Amino acid sequence: MRFPLNNALAAGKWSLLGLLLIVTLAVAALPKVTGCRWIWVHGPSVAMTLGLMKPGVPKELRIGDYVRMVWAGVDPNGIAKLKEGTAIVKKVGCLPGQHLRVTVKQADCDGVTIGHIRHKTMEGKPITPALYDGVIPAGKVFLLGEHYYSYDSRYFGLVDYARLTGRVTTVII
Repeated sequence: MRFPLNNALAAGKWSLLGLLLIVTLAVAALPKVTGCRWIWVHGPSVAMTLGLMKPGVPKELRIGDYVRMVWAGVDPNGIAKLKEGTAIVKKVGCLPGQHLRVTVKQADCDGVTIGHIRHKTMEGKPITPALYDGVIPAGKVFLLGEHYYSYDSRYFGLVDYARLTGRVTTVII
């Protein structure tokens, strides 16, 4: 003998599985439809963990946008984490045409403090800031992490737009 409650539970289970299948297919198709790709960020530098990124050098940026860059060149502080080809995600802190001032105490963009300077890494190794006082030239950007110990433009300086490999369009987590 079948009970109506069992039939309702069985129907509900299949409805839930169907809904999960539809959501899974939609999430899988999202990058193809939007021209973006999934980006997974691990590490404490930014609060973002999962998002959609539009690949390529961004055409326009706003303060607070998350961008992905690939490290090239020699790290002025010799931090072992920054090796040639390392991809990192940071937030845009100051843009071309804005006045940037990085001192031994803080970084200011158009007179507003956007970050403080520390003089040691998490491991206690000394680091020095990339001192700057002037208008950011075209084709350059100042990037910041959100974690106190983030290693960003305060220490490695302005970043060429050409080194940016994508802008995060949607933060999921």
